[in-house]
Amino acid sequence: MFKQRKPKRFKYKPRYQNEGGVPPEDDLESRWDAIRDEVRGKTTKNVAKPLPLKTLIILLIAIIVAMYILEGYIN
Repeated sequence: MFKQRKPKRFKYKPRYQNEGGVPPEDDLESRWDAIRDEVRGKTTKNVAKPLPLKTLIILLIAIIVAMYILEGYIN
């Protein structure tokens, strides 16, 4: 009744599989890819993380309490 989906399998062949498994180090393209990956790695580490659910609930309760207190000052 509740069948789980199996993960998809792709027939992917790595770029350097036939050449011994290691990309050539003298290739300009491979060096450029390595440098680009280093730069991307540094920029993705500073991604803002979302607030946890517990923090959001506490913040919501604090806002409701503040609104209740301020409503007393208005009336």
